[in-house]
Parts: sequence; structure tokens; C-alpha cells
Amino acid sequence: MSVDRNLLRQLKAKPVVKQTGVEALVRGIHKTPGLREWVTLESVALPPVPFKHEEHWRLISLLVVPTQLEDGAKGWFAPWGAVEWSWLEKKVVRKIDLRSREDTTLLRHSQIAECPVQRQITLDSRSHLQKENLLFSILDRLLSTPPARQVNFALLATHYAELLPVEVYPYYHTLIPESREWLRFGAATPQRQETIPYWTPPDLSDKINSWLRKCLTLAETSALENMVSELQALETHWHLPGFRLAVVGEFQRGKSTLINRLLGRFLIPVGTLSPTAILTSIIAGTEECVEVRFSKQHSEVRSLQASSWRDLLAIDSTDEGVARVQIAVDEPWLRSLDVELIDTPGIGDLDGERAALVGDLLSRCDAAILVVSAVAPFSMGETAFLKQQMLGRHIDRILVVVSHLDSIAQEQRTRVVAHIRGRVAEISQSISVLPLHPVDSDTTDGVLNAVRTQIGAMVSKGDRRAWRSQQVARQLADRLSQMSQIGETAICAARMSPKEREKALQQAQAEIEQAELHWQKIHCELNRRSQQCYQQLKERFLQAKTELLDILSFELSRTSNPKIWWERELPFRLRRELPALGRKSEDFLIKAIARDFMWLQNEVSRFFSVQMMNKATTNFGVTAEPWGINYKPNELEITDLQPYRFLTRIGSSAAMLGSYVFGVPVGIVASLGTTFLSERLMNEKLAEQRQMVAQALEPSVDQALKEYCHFIAERLHRVYRELSEDTKHQQALWQSARNTAINKNSFVTVESTWQHLIDTASALKTEIVTALQQPTT
Repeated sequence: MSVDRNLLRQLKAKPVVKQTGVEALVRGIHKTPGLREWVTLESVALPPVPFKHEEHWRLISLLVVPTQLEDGAKGWFAPWGAVEWSWLEKKVVRKIDLRSREDTTLLRHSQIAECPVQRQITLDSRSHLQKENLLFSILDRLLSTPPARQVNFALLATHYAELLPVEVYPYYHTLIPESREWLRFGAATPQRQETIPYWTPPDLSDKINSWLRKCLTLAETSALENMVSELQALETHWHLPGFRLAVVGEFQRGKSTLINRLLGRFLIPVGTLSPTAILTSIIAGTEECVEVRFSKQHSEVRSLQASSWRDLLAIDSTDEGVARVQIAVDEPWLRSLDVELIDTPGIGDLDGERAALVGDLLSRCDAAILVVSAVAPFSMGETAFLKQQMLGRHIDRILVVVSHLDSIAQEQRTRVVAHIRGRVAEISQSISVLPLHPVDSDTTDGVLNAVRTQIGAMVSKGDRRAWRSQQVARQLADRLSQMSQIGETAICAARMSPKEREKALQQAQAEIEQAELHWQKIHCELNRRSQQCYQQLKERFLQAKTELLDILSFELSRTSNPKIWWERELPFRLRRELPALGRKSEDFLIKAIARDFMWLQNEVSRFFSVQMMNKATTNFGVTAEPWGINYKPNELEITDLQPYRFLTRIGSSAAMLGSYVFGVPVGIVASLGTTFLSERLMNEKLAEQRQMVAQALEPSVDQALKEYCHFIAERLHRVYRELSEDTKHQQALWQSARNTAINKNSFVTVESTWQHLIDTASALKTEIVTALQQPTT
């Protein structure tokens, strides 16, 4: 037998990617001690099904032996065994021989076709591997949540339907009876990559206003001016809309017209000259006005009238003049929905700066409306934007609105709307398509009410308010901790002699002078940690490059037009694949940032803690968790509760933070195929075209990965910088308030006043912390 040494060298050169998580369990059955002696060499493990057992996660996977059916198709012999794993211990807890079980005897067919439930899907080995890897990554995320928390298992059903034949479902139902409730072969094909979120936090909105008022009253009666200012800013932050809805679409599609009609007034100018080359947000307010926010950190408030728009019309979004416009209107519908409407620039194409601006905004929105025109119904650019920039950014609440129906004949409207609905359904069957003008016997008010109703349904499913309520509650708990500490400091100061007081003030002033030096050290360390996190992410992407190249090369080998594939399909495919690589690392990202945030908290606590008169006071670390964190600097793993605390502190879900960091900028891979090979490819035969593109493929992927990694590095640096600056601001606030308490204190009977502050703040903090510790879902 001859040995292909070139092939051996190629295989040796490929990097070995270590399998982890669910993938390592399922694909390591022939390596696992105690299991490898039991399973046959030919056996393979099917995708495992999760379930809860005595407050721990378990997994069961069926074992089958592949075979070839009479018609030549791939298949399996009936499942002969199953393996049960403990996820906590990552070990086998049970080996199940199905051949000896009475409850599976009737299920055993001689052979099973390796055909998934969704039989319209044709899976080659590469596609099957991709779908299996996606399921494994989703299971990894699911199993990272505490079993006590409620999980929507139904999200998994569609993924199993793409991998498993209908004949194996009864086996799983027999072994895991509770899976009958959700593991059903009637599940629809998923139109996008679903992910199971980390947590859905309890919504504390009904308590926040009361807590804010009590904290403000306490700070005002204690004459803590800086604390009052901070609490007032926090109150303003809390009253911002709890849901962000972006209205997007190509130029002159009627985005501003839609908003004007929804609000029942001519609010935003429309036509050739419009202000929507910049972002324009509309929120509910008691006083109507237009606030023009400039790039140079200042704003200008104008009256809500036509003259206020004159210098804003047709401003280029790349200009340095206006950064954003915010309109406050006294609108009951907006107020009842608690929503912020955002009118966006026309996207034009997927490679422009405006498209990048809109894409970045979508990463921070809860839902989106895509406005398309009946005159040019659902272009290729709109199709790509919906797939890549909306669904690709985890926007799971989308509405398509058809405008300009009044420009076409009445008898054509039904056909045009049906055409658009069909095109959208090919992308996702969960996206509604509604007309902006009457199609048949409906009235104008009727179609507008249908759009408003759909928007209301999207808003009702949002969780931004819940995340923000957690963030504000935790910040209030921090402020109350600070007030208690200020009270203790003041009591200590009141008991001092004038000489001791003077010494304490000198010590406090020296601390202020030393604080900047400490912060320089903290900033340097955070920069190092940010760079370390980025390098680890970069290594993950580079490890995945080989698999990505294999997939792209396979697609190239099957295309009938390499030139079109190179110029159009490859850039679009990379825009989809790069964020997908990022999403696989989302768990790592959240845990890494949470761990570094914990380090920051503890460094602030260590540097800026103070003891007076040998009296042990509570920790002065301004951002320390009010219930404490047992941090170990050398700890490699953190508990799943710690990322949750971090996310609730910044008021964001894991998906939203991951989308912000990993959302691929539009400009990446924009010009891969437009200039380099286009002219040369035109005059070559098919085989030569494929060869030329194949040679250019890896350098192009390398360049795209390089640009994407640079983008992620900038976003990561921004996240770390904002965490650092916010913590520094809070520490400076605490230090100033404490020094004021020392300086203003008198020798008269003040101890009872400060003790009242301490007792009231401690009681309110206990109430808030108790609410924060409610079980999450």
C-alpha cells in the first residue's frame, strides 16, 4: 500500500483544535476510560439531549452504528445503547443497553435512514458538521446556567429536527420522559441561528421609583450635595425609554413618513432634503422640544417647529457638526409603550459609512422596522441587509412595512404585498409584513392600527427595562453603602480632637493626591488585561480559519460562476461567518470581562479603603458588591452567578454586549472581489477561474480576519475604558463626599443625625439586596 506523503504533510500542518464542552463528550466516546471498552469501534453518538436531575444537568446520547441502505443512502442500525453524562463532573454516570430493555423493544427497527425530520433539507457531511457544532455551542451555553433557572427548551427543538430522523425521537422520549414536552419532530426549520440567553433578570421596575425617592430624600436631609447630583442623574437615566426601536431602510423608502403617520403629526421633514442623514430619536416627554447634540460635547435645545430643522437638512452623517438629534413629544402612545423610535440614514448599500452607522445602532436596539417600497419591492440589497445586519445581529423582533403602495394601482397592491411576503418568508417565517396603505377593503386607519398593534406586540416582549432595573437597583445599593460609610466616617470625625481632625483632613487630602497615581497603575493593568482578552479571542478565530477555508473552498468547487461567487457571495458569506465565529466565543468574552471587572472592584477597594481611629469600618470601595465577592486573583474559572452580576451592573444582556463587540463592521471585506481579479476572471475558462480564486482565497480571508480582529480590539478597549472611567468617577465621588463629612462636622450633637442616616440607609439597602437576590429565570 503506497503512502501519500504530501497528504500526510498537509494533515500534519493543520492545527489541532482541542475539543471542549458537549463536543468533547460526544465525540470522545472512544477515548473516555470506562466507556471506550464498552462501545464498539463503529459506534457513533447522536446529539445529546439535556435534562435536569436532582438540581444538576445531565445529558443522554444514543449510540448507533452507521450502515448503507439498499438504495445506497446513508443510514444507521437501530440504536443499541445510550450514554448518560453528568455535566457538573463531565463524566459518564450510566451506560444503557437498549437491546435488553423492554420499553424500547417495539421501537427497534432494523435500519433507520440518516435523514433529519426536516426532509426538505439535504445535508452533506460539511453541513451536518456545521449544524451539529451549532447545537453543541447552544448546549454549552444552556448548561452554563444554573439548573434551578427556568429554560425555554423549545428553542432547541428546531436544531434537533435538522439533525435527527423521526425514528429516534421515541428513544429519547422513553429515556427522558420530560423531553416529550418540547423535543417534537413537528418543529419548524430555524431561519437563523438561535441562541439561548444567559439569564432573564427579574424586573424590579415597580420598586425603582420608590427606592429612588427614598435615597434622594436621605441624601438631601443629610446635605450630601454630590450624592444628590448623582442620584438625580441616575433618576434621569432610569426614566429613559425602556425599549429601542430602529426604523431602517434604503434611501427614499418612507422611513420618516412612517414615523410621522404613526405619531399622527408632521414631525420629521420628508422629501429630497431630510434630516435623516443623522440619527434622529423620538421619545415621549412633557415638554416638546428638539435637542441637537453636537460632537464637541455640547447640545442645543430648540423649539419643535419647522425653522429648527433648517440647518439640519441633508447633513452628511460623516460631518463633525451634528452627532444626533433627539425629539421629545407629548405623545400618549409612545409613553404607554415606553419606547424610543429612531429614524436612521438610508443605508444605500452594505459598504457605506451610513450602513456602518445603522449597523452599529442595530447592535444596541431591541427591535427594528425595515421599510421597503412597493415601487421597487424587496431588492437584493434589502435582502442582504435583512439577513446580515438585522438577523445577523440577533435582532429577533423585526417588522417589514411596505410603503408607497399609494403610488401603484389598487388592483396591483395585493400582488405586490404577497410577493414581498413570499420573499421575506424565504428568509424567516417569523417576520411579519404589513402594508402602510390600504390593500383591499381596509381603511387607512385600519392599516396604521395594524402596524401600531404589531409594534406593541414587539415591545411587550422586550427585556431592556428589566436589565436597566437591575442596573439601577445595584447602583442604589452602592450609594446606600456609601452613605452608611460616610455616616460612620462623620461619627468618627465628631469624636476627634481638633488636632486629630486636622490630621484626618491632611490624610484625606494626601489620598486625593495619590489617587491619580493609583489610577494610572489600574489603567495600565486594565489595558494589559484587555489586550490579553483580545489575544485569546484572536487565537480562537485563527484556529477556526482552517475550517472556514475548507467550507469556502468547498463552496467554490460547486459554484458554476467563480467570478460572481468571488465578487458577491464571498463578501456576504464572510460578513455572516465572522460574527458567527464571534458568537461562539461569547461565553468566553462575558466571563473574561466579568473577571477583570471583579479585579477592578477589588483593586479600588484595596487602594481606597480607609480606617480611622483604629475603628474597622465597612469597605470604602465604591463599586464593591454590597453583598461581597470572594475574589481570588489566581482563579481561572468564575461561577455562572458572577457574569450575571456583572451584566446586571452594566444593564445589558449577554447577547447585547456580544453583539456590540462581535458585530462585524460593514466596511470589512467590502472590496475583496471588486478590483483584484474581476478583469482577469472575465477572460478565463471555468477551471482557470476556480484556480485563480482558490489562490487568492486564503490571503483574502487573512485580510478579512485581520480587519475584524482590529475592530474587536477597538471595541474591547472601549468596553474596558468605559468600565474604568465609570468606576473612577464613582470612587472620586465617594472620596469627595467623605472628605466633606469630615470637614463640615461639628462637635455638637451630630452623632444621632449620622446614626439615623446609617440605620435608614442600611435598612433600605437590605430591602434592595433582598429583591436583587430573587431567583432569575
